[in-house]
Amino acid sequence: MKNGFSAQTSLAHGARGKAAGFTLVELLIGVTLGLFIAGAATAVFLASRHSFRVQDNATHMQESARALLEDITREIRKGGSFGCFRFKDTANSVLITATMPTGAGSTFPLPPIDNDSPSIRGGNVSGLTLPGMSGVTLAPGTDFLSLMYGQPVATMSVGGGNGQITSVGQAYPLNRSVTVSPGQPMVIADCSTATIFRTDDIGSTSTLNHRLGGGNNLLPAHIKGTDPMISGNIYRAGAVVMWLEMPTFFVATDGSGLTSLYRWDSTNGGGIQPMIPNVQQMRVVFGVDTLSAGGHLNVATSWMTGEAVTAGNLWRNVISATVHLVLRSDETAGAGPMPRDFVWDAGRQAFVEGSPATDRFIRQVVVVNAALRSRAPIL
Repeated sequence: MKNGFSAQTSLAHGARGKAAGFTLVELLIGVTLGLFIAGAATAVFLASRHSFRVQDNATHMQESARALLEDITREIRKGGSFGCFRFKDTANSVLITATMPTGAGSTFPLPPIDNDSPSIRGGNVSGLTLPGMSGVTLAPGTDFLSLMYGQPVATMSVGGGNGQITSVGQAYPLNRSVTVSPGQPMVIADCSTATIFRTDDIGSTSTLNHRLGGGNNLLPAHIKGTDPMISGNIYRAGAVVMWLEMPTFFVATDGSGLTSLYRWDSTNGGGIQPMIPNVQQMRVVFGVDTLSAGGHLNVATSWMTGEAVTAGNLWRNVISATVHLVLRSDETAGAGPMPRDFVWDAGRQAFVEGSPATDRFIRQVVVVNAALRSRAPIL
């Protein structure tokens, strides 16, 4: 009995041990549930990753947009600013006079300057020619925007007599020392006249020299009007002396295929530098006061392309500029809805949604609008 009882007890324990395991059906169900949970977790991870990429790209584009808004707005507002000199009357025959040298062009290159577009110009990049632009290719179908203004650095300090410079060869004394380079573009202006010239000095100086001859201060054919500095200077003490700044903005592609917004400047060497990467398009519309050809500029009555302004000889009447840009994300959007591309609508003068962007990059339109302070209405 004892041995029999022990055998039955062993058999019972063995039966219970077998009953505690998983059947094939239970195992399949468990694997299926595990795969379902893993799939759901993977889907959530991929969706979160995609959402993060989209948000990260959108954040980068927003940062670029803010930088563009600040930089371009500031530059447009300064266009045509030369101290207290301003474009009081669009019918005035002397807006700004200039002498441009032939010998210093490679050091401080400048595009043509004349009385018809002394502070702002623009249009299709097909007509843009700037020195020192090797290494980049202008993006076809885009526009450029060019400004010109003076950065004050000193005032003239003339003593004795009527305080007027009377000799062409006389140095122009300043109230403080400034640092200049030979051939550097400078501006001297009072409230009625502004003159662009090239200094013949180098280093820190409290006097500026502007000599005729030597191929350094000759008057080329594209300059209109006469230069008071050469014909008998009319400036007196207190006239503002400025560095000439001529920034130009355009879209171009570098050797690696990256398309960016570039800035060209009339600084030493006239170099260019990329401002914001992945800017693919730029179009500029100018606000023009077409009703004030014989009087003070007031408000924009027409909005034109640069080509239309040039055709109408209305650059003197431009009082504002609206810059339209298309920014592209750094990375593709990944899975999800197909992002849209943008095309220029000439009738609306704005970018509108076009066909789906098959490259899956996200794009955003940024619009910058600013008025030239030098052409604000005079009350």
